[in-house]
Amino acid sequence: MSVGANSVLSNLAQLAPDSDKSSVIDAIDTAVDDLITQLNSDTQAVANPEFLEQTKQTIIFLEACTGFPDPEFTEHARRRMLELQDLLINAVDLDSTAETNDSGAESAPATPASDDELPDASEEAASEAEPLNFEEVFTDILCKFVCERLALFHVNQPPSHLLDKHDGRLPYPVSLEFSTVLEDVIRKYFAGPILRSRNMKILAGGVGQKDMNEKYFMDVFNLPKRENVVRTLWSSQWDIVKAAIHSQQSIQAETSKGKGAAKGKGKGKQSLMGRMFSKKEKGTKGPVTPPVGSDTAIGLEIWAALTNEEGREFDPPLPEEIGIFDALFDYKPDTVNKRKVAVEQLLRQEVSAQEGREGSSRLYMSRMVMELPPHCGELIALWTYYEHNDIFSPEVLKAYLASTATNERARRAALPLFLRWVEDPIGRGEE
Repeated sequence: MSVGANSVLSNLAQLAPDSDKSSVIDAIDTAVDDLITQLNSDTQAVANPEFLEQTKQTIIFLEACTGFPDPEFTEHARRRMLELQDLLINAVDLDSTAETNDSGAESAPATPASDDELPDASEEAASEAEPLNFEEVFTDILCKFVCERLALFHVNQPPSHLLDKHDGRLPYPVSLEFSTVLEDVIRKYFAGPILRSRNMKILAGGVGQKDMNEKYFMDVFNLPKRENVVRTLWSSQWDIVKAAIHSQQSIQAETSKGKGAAKGKGKGKQSLMGRMFSKKEKGTKGPVTPPVGSDTAIGLEIWAALTNEEGREFDPPLPEEIGIFDALFDYKPDTVNKRKVAVEQLLRQEVSAQEGREGSSRLYMSRMVMELPPHCGELIALWTYYEHNDIFSPEVLKAYLASTATNERARRAALPLFLRWVEDPIGRGEE
């Protein structure tokens, strides 16, 4: 059997989001024509499970295309779908008739099968297993991908004196509990919209059962940013959250401004007639509740789930820190783990007299901020500060911050996450 149909459907997933209509139609026609050619040239094609599965996925994809608002595109998809369906039904009918005729003929007496001819039990079990569900597998592995990258910074047993400075709460990037909360949010709010997108439907249509595994999806998630459809959709969901928070903040600011104006109104001197017949002031509007199911409502619901502090051990994220979740796709576990080991070794060498070069750890950590993806370098430093606080001395901390920037404002701009939970020990007079 030709692999043309499978490869063409897979190539649909590689089309850019802004591909024109003719490119999509050409890819559809190529896939359908390939299947029709196989049906016409091979009478036994319908007996091939792989061929039937690919044809089924193609018909499902074409049916989904009929839901698009473009009349020309939907009509073309509908016509090709019906054409493929008719040919498939006729081929199945012919195959069934042939099987009936064969069964009506006089058959040779059955002979017991030898041990070599008996079906393998494992093959029978595999054939009876239920097919994997694309949406379920995708969601599970997306959660694993994201949480594995946060797990790079989890802290086992932070010193109590560090927790005391923040009401016993851990920074959310080093908290295992936060990863669990984020996974729940991904399953409840992120997976559905991502899977309903056009590009994901195209991708799902080109993935066979044999490819529905962790390695396949991890390769998809690790694609470069411009080619990474999943990452683009993931970022879009966070954009919804950011827009919802901004909308809420704008409404709150307008409400506060209105209240302030109302309080200040009428304080000047008024005439007797003015006081007697003064106009009633209009009440200021309160916060507007967004419509249920709107992007704003969903974005605020997501943010509330992530930042609810009741009964939790971690300090929740701030709105300006949402960028870290997009940057997680660029974090490479092997690279991060090697950097963590290197920082610890350098710190231990500095603790030991005459072994290491003075200042080597601060220079290494400062370079990480510039060399690694956004926030990655400072998260490694934050992890080290909490995990190896016994060797992350005040002198090292001071040297690290001084190497990063020469004034407090610049240091906070360069290390916003690190300095949210670590006090800057450099005095203003020393800058």
